[in-house]
Amino acid sequence: MILYFNFILSFWSIFCSSHLDSACDLIYWDENRPLVWSDFKGIPDSLVLINGRLPSAVSTTYIEVQLDSSGNYYVNTIFEQSESWVTNKSEMLLSHEQGHFDLTEIYSRKLRKLILDSLNSPSFDINRAYIESIDSMDYVHNLYDKQTAYGSIDVMNKNWQSVIYNRLIELNDYRQEVNNCYGP
Repeated sequence: MILYFNFILSFWSIFCSSHLDSACDLIYWDENRPLVWSDFKGIPDSLVLINGRLPSAVSTTYIEVQLDSSGNYYVNTIFEQSESWVTNKSEMLLSHEQGHFDLTEIYSRKLRKLILDSLNSPSFDINRAYIESIDSMDYVHNLYDKQTAYGSIDVMNKNWQSVIYNRLIELNDYRQEVNNCYGP
């Protein structure tokens, strides 16, 4: 039996590997599979307002942690197509939304590292580690949106892209291949 711990970071950004699960409408993060506008299959929600306005795009990403019966953890970064939508398409905005997906992958990698470093510790609490990771990630997603004005400031988007890329490289040892797990 696999236990699923699904938590949502924020309503516009949350966490993936390289498969599209058509039954669930999920895309798993893969460095060779960037997002495209056709991945945004949701219907714009007029109740989602930022500064009193409907945003141009909403991408729903999150981290999923699974624990199998052998004690192995699987940490996935996921983009949910049916909950992600766009009203105004531009390359700059698509790049910004990819940044949210990549930021979520960074926090998945950090969580994988923490799990690997802490597995033999009797005081390790996966739930606490997960919640702390999500809290940190949420803060960074909000900072990213604030500093880029939700993707509308090109120079800030480019600065963030560089930071995100470098952080992904720093944590490259903790990327997840298909069927990789972390455990005893």
